[in-house]
Formats: sequence, structure tokens, C-alpha cells
Amino acid sequence: FGIKAAVLLRIPDILSDSLEKSMSLEEIAARLQGTNIQLAPLRRLLDYLVVKKVLLKIQSLEVPGEFKYGSTELCEMLTESKFARLLMLQDEVVTSGWHHIHEFILHGGEVPFQRAQGMFIWDYMEKNPEFLGLFSQGMVAISNVTMDSVLQTYHGFDEIRGVLVDVGGGFGADIGRVVEKYPHIAGVNYELPHVAHAAPAIPGVRHVRGDMMENIPPADAILLKTILHDFDDDEVILVLQNCYKALPHGGKLIIVDIDMDPAERGPFESLKFAFDLVLLALTKGGKERTSVQFTELLTQAQF
Repeated sequence: FGIKAAVLLRIPDILSDSLEKSMSLEEIAARLQGTNIQLAPLRRLLDYLVVKKVLLKIQSLEVPGEFKYGSTELCEMLTESKFARLLMLQDEVVTSGWHHIHEFILHGGEVPFQRAQGMFIWDYMEKNPEFLGLFSQGMVAISNVTMDSVLQTYHGFDEIRGVLVDVGGGFGADIGRVVEKYPHIAGVNYELPHVAHAAPAIPGVRHVRGDMMENIPPADAILLKTILHDFDDDEVILVLQNCYKALPHGGKLIIVDIDMDPAERGPFESLKFAFDLVLLALTKGGKERTSVQFTELLTQAQF
């Protein structure tokens, strides 16, 4: 919550915009948009950010005994153009489910988010457009990181001739990036009606309304990017079966998701388990899976 407060105060942007990437307490305070800036609480927040390695505390060269606060690589990641994912994950609606994880473990029944809000998260988004917007922006910010890697390392898009359907593609950011790099592809963003209705126009992309649990539009290739982890095994098999029906002989199914294989260790290992816990709190049966588990589900879906 301290980091969220810093983001809402735009402290990362204030430091990023400064020439030296460092400022004194008073200089930061002067840039805040408030009517009665409280220096002592601000200093306590900045010192917390230093401990969390978001900021550096630097001895001032101009005034002996005084310090400045400097930006770090992590601080740059929290600037306005990149912080939507943080706001989404720290939103009080999202975190409301986290307070009920222990009850779900003890008693089962309603999933944590459902206990907190009285409905599933997908129903909540349909009834609350403002939250849908925040959630979608957060997903775009998170997705941009993985999409960078996909576009750099995966070259199978070049082989697609015809229509690529991004199933559950949110506001269409991912398919938009694919079509931008591979303009020969006809992009389709397939989403629930209330999501597709709110999606912006994207060159080369058609927004198509529907439900992946019922059917998927005919396609030469289908992209499932970080979508299967939202569902339990039976629902995943149903989606995969619908994908199979939508593809021609020799069609391509592209799955991009987290691999929970314990042998796949790396700098983001802790994040994998954090996302898995988020899915436990927000969804009914959603979870991160290993590549072996994905293979088993694909086999059951007749791929």
C-alpha cells in the first residue's frame, strides 16, 4: 500500500522528470498537487520506499547532513505509463478476496472473491464498467511485458495466412500488436459482449462478441494468451474443444501461459506463485499449470 500511495502521488514520475533523477524532500513536496502538504508523513513514506529499494537515499552535495531521494530501475517501472498493473492488483475490490482465502481453505464453498463481493469477478466486471476499465488497463500493462518476449522469440505468426482469433483478448491490445508487426494477418479479438463493446478501435482488428464456452469463430489460427489459467480443468477442456472445432485441418493453436514446472526456475519464480495465489482468490478453479498438465488437457480435448 505504501508503493500504491507513492504511485498515486506520482512520486516516480516527479523523480523521473527531474534532470538529476534525485530531489530533496522539500523539492518533491513542492511538486505534489495538494492544499496542505504534510512533510513528516511524506518523509516517512519516502524512507519506506528506500527500504523497499524503490528509491535511493543520497547524501546531498550542496547541504552537509541533508539527503536527496533518487530514482531506481524499479522506480522507473512505477511511472504513469507503466503503473496500471499495480493499481489493478492493489485495488480494494481485487484485494477484498484475499482476506477470505483462509475461510476457503477451511470450509470450501464460495471462492474468496465471491465471499467478499457476493458474485464472481466476471459478473462484477459486467455490472461495474469502471472496475472493468481498471482491470483491463492492468491486464494490458502486465500483458505488454510478456508480449514483448512473445514477439521477439516466437516467429510462428509469420506462417499464418488468414484469420488469427485472440480468444479472451480483453480490449484487443495483444492482437493489435501482432497485426501491427504482421500486417498480412486479419486480427479478431473475441470477447464477451460487454468487454468487446467497450474496446477501442484498433487498425486491422475486428472485435467480435461471444462466449468461448459456447463457441469460437472460425479461424486459421487461435491465440490463447494467459486465459486458460482463469478456469478449472473441465472448462479448459471445453474451451480447447471449441478451439479444435474452429480450426481447419493444419490450423495453429498458440498457447501463452505461465509454466509452473519446478525445473523452470528463474528471476520471476516468486511471481509465478504470487499469480497462482491471485487466481485462487479471484476465480473458481483457476490456477497456473505445468507444461505436462497443459499437454494432458490438450490430449483430453482431442488435439
